[in-house]
Amino acid sequence: MRTYFLSLILLLFVTQVSVAQGVHFEKGNWAAIQAKAKTENKFIFVDAVTATCGPCIWMAKKVFPKQEVGAFFNKHFINYKFDMEKGEGVAFAKKYNVQGFPTLLYFTPEGKLVHRNLGALTDTDLLREGQNATNPKKQYYTLRQQYDAGKLNTSLMKNYIIALAWSGAADLEPKYFNQVVDTYLNKLGEATWATKTHWKFIKQYLVNINSKAFAYIVAHPQKFAQLGKPGELNQYIIKVVGVSIYQVVRSKKKDKLKNYQAHLKKIFADKASPYIAEVTYKYYQRRKKATFAQARAYFDQYCEDAYELADGAKDVATKFDTKDKLEVALDWVNKSIKLEANATNTEVKGRILYKLKRYPEAKAMIKQAILLAQKEKVDDSLLMKFLMEMKD
Repeated sequence: MRTYFLSLILLLFVTQVSVAQGVHFEKGNWAAIQAKAKTENKFIFVDAVTATCGPCIWMAKKVFPKQEVGAFFNKHFINYKFDMEKGEGVAFAKKYNVQGFPTLLYFTPEGKLVHRNLGALTDTDLLREGQNATNPKKQYYTLRQQYDAGKLNTSLMKNYIIALAWSGAADLEPKYFNQVVDTYLNKLGEATWATKTHWKFIKQYLVNINSKAFAYIVAHPQKFAQLGKPGELNQYIIKVVGVSIYQVVRSKKKDKLKNYQAHLKKIFADKASPYIAEVTYKYYQRRKKATFAQARAYFDQYCEDAYELADGAKDVATKFDTKDKLEVALDWVNKSIKLEANATNTEVKGRILYKLKRYPEAKAMIKQAILLAQKEKVDDSLLMKFLMEMKD
């Protein structure tokens, strides 16, 4: 009896230590991991990483050591951390289309890939995704196969879109992702969109400015404004336009900008000017061809982003020396500082003032930028050097 109780105490101790240590990652090669999973009839969880991946290191320090995360994953999975830049990890990354880090992959005990996530997850998100990986109604690859075969009802389609988003498809396959979201919303019908349940879904997953649903939202703002907090609808519209502007700015198609400008006029009518000014400036700025007039059309009236304003002011101050243009840039950086004072925009203001030969003001501003840089824990050596070289 004494031996039994000692064994029981030892077992409980080992179990507690195992749980307390968080997720236990197995050693060995990929074949050994697959064999162990099959023998123990457990799913496989793969943390696909690189040695220098910041988000991977964050998860290793902040998420995997948590007790509740370890308790779940150690019970249901054989866990394996795989460097995608070393050994057999290189071939693994190619085979399973690992394009970003971390990529989290989930396999059945038989070695079939059924679920994936892209990017670092919190403990709450990781636990949910781990549970989804073992549920055929929420497994990414299972749902994708059914959707492509035309077999999903609206309930499972919603699950599929959520799984798609967490898999990284919204970024890696935006055209496909948007098509799935549009298909789902069109199946529901526009009469259902202006409800709290569907508005919550739309805010999170509908990012296609060309969709019928987005055009409907812009055309009927009163129906959606009442479903959320004040300003929520406007924030959502800005988000969607921002995604599309990013895509246009990075496009290599010469007619993309012209077509997009026309589309903005069609959707927003007389309210399209802010978006047209933004995309026009950013499109040409990326190609180093933005004019001063294009910059003014955006920054004078519409830009409300502190970092963009500072960057625009810096660009003008770098290209021009005339007082009129520098004064305009000074207005932009003052607006930037009013929105959010930081070392970057404070330095830009100091340098513009210096170019305007307002030396005492410039010196005071650079001293302020140094203090802010020290507070933000960023390198202030160039600021210190500039301060030493400044005229009085």
